[in-house]
Amino acid sequence: SSCPVTHLRNSARAGPAATYQPSTISLERHAEVFRRVKAWPAYAPTPLLSLPAMAARVGVGRVYVKDEGQRFGLGSFKPLGGGLVVEDLALAAAAKGEAKPVIATASAGNHGIGVAWGAQQAGCRSLVYLHGGVSAGAEATIRRYGAETVRVEGDYAASVRACAADAAEHGWEVVQDTSWPGYEAVPARIYQGYTVVAEEMLEQLRSELSPSMPTHVLINAGVGGFAAGMCAHLWERLGSERPRFIAVEPTEANCLQCSAEAGALTASPHSDAGTVQTGLDCTEVAEVAWRVLATGVDDFVAVPDAVVEPAMRLLADDSPAVVAGHSAVAGIGALLAAAAQPGLQQSLGLGPDSVVAAV
Repeated sequence: SSCPVTHLRNSARAGPAATYQPSTISLERHAEVFRRVKAWPAYAPTPLLSLPAMAARVGVGRVYVKDEGQRFGLGSFKPLGGGLVVEDLALAAAAKGEAKPVIATASAGNHGIGVAWGAQQAGCRSLVYLHGGVSAGAEATIRRYGAETVRVEGDYAASVRACAADAAEHGWEVVQDTSWPGYEAVPARIYQGYTVVAEEMLEQLRSELSPSMPTHVLINAGVGGFAAGMCAHLWERLGSERPRFIAVEPTEANCLQCSAEAGALTASPHSDAGTVQTGLDCTEVAEVAWRVLATGVDDFVAVPDAVVEPAMRLLADDSPAVVAGHSAVAGIGALLAAAAQPGLQQSLGLGPDSVVAAV
């Protein structure tokens, strides 16, 4: 079934020869972060799975999926960022002989779980602000890790504002995975935490029996933080050998695509329908992330919700089976759409020799 998947080739993309200009995300900072994360008792690399049946179905040579559903038993990569910053804050307070900080964040789900878990590990009180669209199930999971939850009327942006206002009033530390003017160090640190996923993936690809670096990497995007961490790391690590980097977001929340089209940070139009891809339901790109993505992304793809269930089903039925949530499969959805639309497949440069990696 052909869905209206939109594709924008990034006219501002850096050429293969362009070297990465280390900004807030860099290999130098990565080394310290990876050392720290490896010391966490729960740390283990998540599996990188080869899915031959999927590759055959979408007409490419290989498909690798990095299964972040298995991270720390928490279901996503988010704790690599939120947990890291909570640990930073707790260590800084201890070094100064101060009381443990109170941690506050706003989340549509997985980031809140990561922060709550990190706070529990560090013995800190935490509050997670949730907007109306966040499910009772996600709220229950967040509370299971000891966080208090605060419900906020309105959308995700409203929950971020409410959290920041309350934290300013009470002297809490805000651990937010998006940036705004004057608030950049924390989100940049969070995105640096996400580079652990990219480094693990490269180590796993190198240890494959027939090592072939991916020709294409598909990364799901909300505000763009995870995409920025992955993009920066692969760019600085692999240079001109880096894969074609494709950012995939929901049609109903395509703020990266809108920004690329406008050539400047631009919010995506408000959608009354919303999207089932709640973790990616963001209408504004984080400025810190955009500094990497504006030239680091080769292609911006937006996929409708219609691709989500089929992608989840195919992954679950594959061997090995991959259990993925609604916000985890945009990239796989884009691959399936490309297989059904020769024009899209061609414009993404996908073919029998392609080696595709998705997270």
